[in-house]
Amino acid sequence: MNQKQYLVWLVRLLIGLTWLSIFGFAIYILANYVGSIFLGNPEKWNVLLPNLYTKDQLAANFLIGIHFLSGAILLLLGPIQLLKKVRESYPHLHRTLGKLYLFSCYVVGVGGLGFVFVKGTIGGWPMNLGFGLYGFLVLICAAGAHINAKNRNFNQHQAWAIRLFALVVGSWLYRMEYGFWEFLTGRIGHTKAFDGVFDIIMSFFFYIPNLILAELFIRKKLLAESKIAYTMTLIMLVCANLIVVSGTYFFSKYIWLPTVIATLRKFV
Repeated sequence: MNQKQYLVWLVRLLIGLTWLSIFGFAIYILANYVGSIFLGNPEKWNVLLPNLYTKDQLAANFLIGIHFLSGAILLLLGPIQLLKKVRESYPHLHRTLGKLYLFSCYVVGVGGLGFVFVKGTIGGWPMNLGFGLYGFLVLICAAGAHINAKNRNFNQHQAWAIRLFALVVGSWLYRMEYGFWEFLTGRIGHTKAFDGVFDIIMSFFFYIPNLILAELFIRKKLLAESKIAYTMTLIMLVCANLIVVSGTYFFSKYIWLPTVIATLRKFV
């Protein structure tokens, strides 16, 4: 197995593990955020992320609501769209899901940016800037994937789709990284107002490293020619796989599954 194949297999493993994890996270989002609306308890939005729901701010509530719903769709469809077998064997399905995926991306970007503009985030201007840039990049990458697919420039379409997926998993990574930080440090640098040093860093960290890793993968042919770049990418991929496995286990056991089960019991 050559260097390029090692990277490809590690990326495939990461995508598979990530899909399993974000599937659980997407179901959790639907149960916790969408489910709370049907149960008449939207204040539950504020348990883990304060200041999301405010009773008298209908516009902001609507924007963040469609942001969460569309985000769950993106998390479920993203890995499917990246599968080569689906693209080649079921092109019509890939195009149909792609249209829904891109529409959801636009909704996520507009909804998130609209929420920041109308209400602002709990962390103030650093979080507004970080989350605003995130929403803007989602729209840019969605447009890049959309335009290149329309022009049948499939290599560039795939590159923009990879960047887009790297951004999409940011919402999942944001919770995961906070969980790891709490476990390792006891929330050093975090405040209830989300304006601590760690909070400010996290306003950007949950998506910028993802984009860097995506760019490295897009340029994997160049990596095979550079031993230093190849080794660094290999280490990053191994660490990413270990983090996804351990994080998924703990979040599923203590947050996702209990929330989903509790919501289902209320409906039943």
